[in-house]
Amino acid sequence: MATTDHEITIRRVTEDDVQAMVDMRLEALRNHPVAFSADYEQELNRSLPEWKKRISRRVIFIAWDGEAPLGMATFLRSGSSKTNHHGNIFGVYVRPGYRSHGLGGKLVNRCIQWARENNIKTVYIAAAATNTAAVRCYTRCGFSGYGLQPMAVRVDGIYHDELLMAQEL
Repeated sequence: MATTDHEITIRRVTEDDVQAMVDMRLEALRNHPVAFSADYEQELNRSLPEWKKRISRRVIFIAWDGEAPLGMATFLRSGSSKTNHHGNIFGVYVRPGYRSHGLGGKLVNRCIQWARENNIKTVYIAAAATNTAAVRCYTRCGFSGYGLQPMAVRVDGIYHDELLMAQEL
């Protein structure tokens, strides 16, 4: 189910979207290394079949303006029968020209909507503690902080903490 707001459509990634997804993911990792735990160099070396396999195990949404991808967010449901009632939103990224217009919140909310439709009870998300824009966005989407993971990400020898947030559905 796609969500349309003006000319922006948010829909789940298909195999036809993989190259756009990869390009945006690499852009995010290259330009904002503190915001993501994945490493640009490792992700750069993934093959297209590996990326396609990834979309079969995750729920990835991209916001589009026509054919132009503007942003993305990923939901990963926990795989164990004991824990599949919760999951994580991660990899939230909005291209610079489209920030501060609520698009990140729309992507996060689309993940939350999918979680509700699939009987998820708790959704987790994290943000670099210094990323005040992301923390504000996630708070507006209904998340509350429950902890701080010290030294969660190391970039160029510097450690960065992450604010851990959750929302019960």
